[in-house]
Amino acid sequence: MNRTLLALSISLIFASASLQANTLASDNNALIDNRHPVQIDEQTKLPTFLWAMPENAQATERSPVKKPTHSAIEQAAQQHLKRYAPLYQLDTLARASAKPRHIDHLGDNGYIVSFEQKINGIEVFSQQMNLLLDNALQLTAISGHLAPQVTPASALFNLHAENAIAIAFHDLHQENLSASQLKLHHQKGNYQWYALPTALPPSATHRLSKPVRIKKVWYPLAKQLEPAYYIELSTQSTATDNASANYAYVISATNGALLSRNNMTHNKSNVAFTYRVWADGDTLIPYDSPFDNALTPFLTPLKQTITPLDSNLLTLTCGPISTCDPWLPNQATRTFGNNVKAYADMHKPDGYNQNEIIGKVSAPATFDY
Repeated sequence: MNRTLLALSISLIFASASLQANTLASDNNALIDNRHPVQIDEQTKLPTFLWAMPENAQATERSPVKKPTHSAIEQAAQQHLKRYAPLYQLDTLARASAKPRHIDHLGDNGYIVSFEQKINGIEVFSQQMNLLLDNALQLTAISGHLAPQVTPASALFNLHAENAIAIAFHDLHQENLSASQLKLHHQKGNYQWYALPTALPPSATHRLSKPVRIKKVWYPLAKQLEPAYYIELSTQSTATDNASANYAYVISATNGALLSRNNMTHNKSNVAFTYRVWADGDTLIPYDSPFDNALTPFLTPLKQTITPLDSNLLTLTCGPISTCDPWLPNQATRTFGNNVKAYADMHKPDGYNQNEIIGKVSAPATFDY
């Protein structure tokens, strides 16, 4: 990866739209490098980004750990998380729910260890904390935060997935969708896909344009976790305009309440480009390789055969950043855009020259190979 792409990757992971604050409570000064401002979430009052104070504040040089193992990196990150748990109001139960999701090796810049929260194998919705470690496995910075309260509600998943989909459909179009008509299409991992095997009545003004993707989640409320369903709903008008809608919902699995609704189509003035990639369909962040992030960091020879993942098509106008600035101009025909020129550096010297391999469109606004 060239330096421009590396810098962009780091900035995307640690970007935040939170408010600025000069410092937290004085008793936390031993944890925070006060030479830099701390970003605070206005609603939760928890940090969303901070520069960490080394455990030995007098240390000026750190000796890098020689070829740390995956488990050593995870163990170091867990120790740093334990040290900072009080600052993030994480009790023992909340900290135990934090699971390392993946590790990104940034070369000379160290490692990013991403944590998510899971209770009984079900993830806590939209909670992630990223720890930036240097090559000596010392903590440099933290972005994001986790849910401090991880006590599940007394009522569990009483609502069926089909009913949750029908509730989301009605909210989007004020039109009824019979839950009994929805049938399980297929499932993979924690996700299930539901489709309508029979046609909707002629009076219907909207239809499903593709199977609905859904999974169980815990939704963080002020004092507990609400059992819920995360739903991706793509519909199309039956009128001549064939207008489409793509929304992500979170519906309570206890009483069907609407917990979250997000339009997945943004900035319609910009062209939505389609890419075939190996990436996380939720976060839109590319995997380290076609083998997910399982081989990062690659330290020892494999003793078994592993199968690459299937690539997937993602359509988007921008990456997962708050401003949703588009990468490519509307009429782009190659992978040269805002801040990044993406190409395969196949020839010496290092850096771009006219002989390198550039991504070019396979169809209008599509890079599908």
